[in-house]
Amino acid sequence: MKQFQQILLGIAATGMLLSFGCSAKSDQPDLGVVRGTVTIDGKPLEGAIISFSPTEGGRVSQDKTDAKGTFNLIYIGSTRGAKTGKHSVRITTAYEAVDPATGQMVEHEERVPKRYNSTNTVLAADITPGKNTVDFDLQSTP
Repeated sequence: MKQFQQILLGIAATGMLLSFGCSAKSDQPDLGVVRGTVTIDGKPLEGAIISFSPTEGGRVSQDKTDAKGTFNLIYIGSTRGAKTGKHSVRITTAYEAVDPATGQMVEHEERVPKRYNSTNTVLAADITPGKNTVDFDLQSTP
């Protein structure tokens, strides 16, 4: 009987420790879900990498636009969103990727003017808690 009581006590203690561990505050900042569309000269921009960089520091959120130019930012892993607050935004189509059909590295050329993807980007966004829709209509000429 004493052994049975020790086992029950051990199970109860383990359960309490697990519940304390699960209730611990996450070190992840407050996030807002960020979706939107990128167009250039009014047409969807497919295959562009869009990056939101918090101006006060923190993890960059990114995604790649689909055929309709839409994106849904990824913070980390499968967690969607971006840190709340002000962000500088960069959009580029210049990157290397593996072509799934051939397995070879392919360089994608830049189709976005430098003012939208340099360190002095003209794009910005302010992310709030909850759902955010942020659309960008880029112009190929100044």
